[in-house]
Amino acid sequence: MSIFQGSEGLQLDTSLQHLEEDEAEEDQKRRNKELQDILTNAFDDLMDDDDLSTINSTCHSSAVLEEDITRPLTSAEQQTAENDLKQSAGRQYSDLKPAGDSPGVSEHYQYCFRNRPYEDSNQQYRKAEYGSMEQLEVLYQVRVRELQQLVHQIEQLKEQAAQEQDQLRRQLVLVSAEKAHAVSQNAQSMKNLISSRERVSELEQELETFKLNLLNVQQSNLKLSGELDAAHISVKDLEEKVSLLERSNVANRDTLIRGVQERHEKEIIGLRNQIESITAKLNAKDTECDGLRQRLTDLNRTHEALLVEKTDTINQLMVNLEDSQRQCQKLMANMDNGQTIAEKVQLEKYMEVDTLRSDLKCYEAVAQFGLLGPEDSDSFRMDSKPQPSNDLNIKLRDELQRCLANLQMKRDEIQQLQAQLRDRDKVIQTMKQQEAVYLAQTDNFKEEAADLLEQLRKYQAAQGSLEDVSKLQSRITELQSELTAVKADRYRLEGELVILRQANVEEKLRAIDRHNQEYIQWHDQAVVRVRQEANEQIQALNADFNIQLREAQKESDEVKQLYLEVCSSKEKLLATLECEQKAKKDLATLLDLETEKLRMTQAELETERQKVTELLTFQHSTEIEELRRALDTEKEKVRALEVDLQAAREQDSRYAATVTEEIERAKMEAVRELQFSPEQTHPDVVDRACSPLTDKAGDEEVARVMATLEAKHQEQLEQVKQESVRCLANELSTCEARHQQQLEQAEEEYSRNLAAFKNLIDSKTKEVEVLKQAMMMKRDKLRGECENSQVTEELAACTKEVEQLKEQLQSCDKEWQARLSAETNKWQARLEEHQQDVETEQTKMAEAVAGWAEELQTLRKRCQELETRLLELDKKYQAAKKTARRYKLWADGKEQHVKREWQRIAVGFQNVLQVLHTKARVALTVTEGDSAVTKQLDEQIQALQDRL
Repeated sequence: MSIFQGSEGLQLDTSLQHLEEDEAEEDQKRRNKELQDILTNAFDDLMDDDDLSTINSTCHSSAVLEEDITRPLTSAEQQTAENDLKQSAGRQYSDLKPAGDSPGVSEHYQYCFRNRPYEDSNQQYRKAEYGSMEQLEVLYQVRVRELQQLVHQIEQLKEQAAQEQDQLRRQLVLVSAEKAHAVSQNAQSMKNLISSRERVSELEQELETFKLNLLNVQQSNLKLSGELDAAHISVKDLEEKVSLLERSNVANRDTLIRGVQERHEKEIIGLRNQIESITAKLNAKDTECDGLRQRLTDLNRTHEALLVEKTDTINQLMVNLEDSQRQCQKLMANMDNGQTIAEKVQLEKYMEVDTLRSDLKCYEAVAQFGLLGPEDSDSFRMDSKPQPSNDLNIKLRDELQRCLANLQMKRDEIQQLQAQLRDRDKVIQTMKQQEAVYLAQTDNFKEEAADLLEQLRKYQAAQGSLEDVSKLQSRITELQSELTAVKADRYRLEGELVILRQANVEEKLRAIDRHNQEYIQWHDQAVVRVRQEANEQIQALNADFNIQLREAQKESDEVKQLYLEVCSSKEKLLATLECEQKAKKDLATLLDLETEKLRMTQAELETERQKVTELLTFQHSTEIEELRRALDTEKEKVRALEVDLQAAREQDSRYAATVTEEIERAKMEAVRELQFSPEQTHPDVVDRACSPLTDKAGDEEVARVMATLEAKHQEQLEQVKQESVRCLANELSTCEARHQQQLEQAEEEYSRNLAAFKNLIDSKTKEVEVLKQAMMMKRDKLRGECENSQVTEELAACTKEVEQLKEQLQSCDKEWQARLSAETNKWQARLEEHQQDVETEQTKMAEAVAGWAEELQTLRKRCQELETRLLELDKKYQAAKKTARRYKLWADGKEQHVKREWQRIAVGFQNVLQVLHTKARVALTVTEGDSAVTKQLDEQIQALQDRL
């Protein structure tokens, strides 16, 4: 039976031996009486010669036996014993002679194995004769002592087996504790799985927010494209208006075209600037979206990898748990089986490999997180500041490379240890093969014992002697006892070999744990150093972020103040515009009053004309001729005045002063002619001809002043708009002062223009009153003078001309009203555009502030996420550290146990070799007198030793 295949203790059947010993004692008592007289005088002649040799040999044999049992073997003795064993192995078992060839030898052999004297062996051997029973009895006592020692060793082996059972029970308790630890690790992995799922949900929410932001950006792009289309439409409208203005007014075409072109260019520049800023913002948003998408994909990949790793670890833990449960069941079923040790070592190897894999996966996860990703922390920093996260990433990569190098070294050491373990396994296999050989030898020995029994039976049949049969039976029992002792030694040696193997494995595992502890200490120090550096960098980043946040808050406050100032300036501009519109309305009312007054004067003139026609019928023909002459001269003058009027219309606003001078000159000439004329009949006609010219000149001056005011106001609005946009983009702090200065200048210019316009209106009203008075005086004069029919005809022609002039005046009035309404509509449209621009600027500022707030929130969220990641990594690192320490302690204990067992097996093996060596020496120290018997015994013992 092999120690690798069973757990039962060795049970030696000693009942047969006791019975045989009792029978031997009874036979001995009976023969002592019969052979005492026969053997007393049989060897008297040889007694004197052999006493000394016998005593010396017996004493030497006992002394050598005790000395060989107590002292260890030396290398020389071990070498000689091995040589003797090799020499004896070449002998054949067929050379052995039967023990019953001669009656003297058979009696000596039977007496040696049946008689158990209790006297001193030396005295008995001295008293005994050569080849007598007493000499063999002494040898038998020596054999009995050896058997007692073997029984004592068997008891020791039983005690060792009990100790091994206790150790196996303790190991079972350890395995159950490891099982509980595996269950706790499984629960922790489930918690980690739940946290990872929560993290996935958070990432999905972030993805939804990113999608919403992308939709908002797309909507803003659509709005901007709509605004751009509206701008193109407005440009087309302006071009159409320019074309209409070119058709309507040829004189003001150049100025209007220049103004429209300048305004159009300014609007185009503003729109281009807005488009560029919007495109820049759009590109920035696109880059941010791309970065966020890339980051999201990276996070998804890392998350998927983490999920896969966690599922693998969970599955591995479940498989390991099932394996441990199965192995626990095997251990409970086969507690005393020697194979549990090898299986436990294999399980420990698997656990070690799993822990190393989990550590590597943890380090790979650390490498895959945001610590190695530059897009996590540098997206919001200024370009001028350093980026400490890159340094941190480099340091972490270096530390990771060092850790991987150390892990590679540890793997190499583990591979070496595994190779050594394989060598030990090979040794165990060789021992098992030797065990099989030993079993085969035992079978052969049994066959040989059967052959001996058959020979004994033959010998009994041939000799018919019961004494020889008893001797052979005693010899067989002795050989069986020796066989059992040899088997026990073999089992003990195999157990010691297994213990030594375990001790060696435990020593290797302790070395592994020691290296792991050193590596863990170094790694802890490195992690603490890196963590301190990371904390310092995080604190610096937090300080920078706080400073940037304060600056952004200050800028937002300044922007709000500037926005309020712009709103107030807009309100002021609206108020000034309303004042200008009121002034326009007042001017329009004044013009209406003047036109009504002119109509009234025309009606009065018609009544006066009728009266004059009545009076002229009574004038003389001479007076009519003179009046005709005067009328011709006046017609010529009127024609000249019409030519001057056309020239004044062509020159427009630039020759307004010359027109006024011509009007005055015409007035003076008319006055002079009236003074030099004898009858003074033409001033009324001159005044009538000049009055529409003066009125039209006044209207043109009013239109010119209004156009200049509108142009100036338009330029001021354009300047204010450009300055507001420029100040919002670049110099928000200087907007208020410039705007106030511009408003003051506009108010001053407007006040000056308004005063000049009022003075002009007053002067025109005074001139109208003077003309009215002159016309009244002329009317009184004409009542008495105009009585001729020719005068009436001339007056009719004059009235027609006056009506034509009135129609022209009405048409001019209508044109002026149309222009005034068009300009007012244009100003209102521009005002609405300005309001829309202000509203768009407000919305842009609000969006910018909201974007800044969102960026701050995202930065805070990122900081919180980094902190949570650091905490999770710290927890994982602490857990891995604890597991490594536990494994190291367990491996140290295992290695020490293997060493102790190996030493114990080696010592036991040496002791067994010493015992065998002593047996061989005892067999070799027998005297030459009993050489025939000793040769047979030596050959049998050497054959047994060779087979063992």
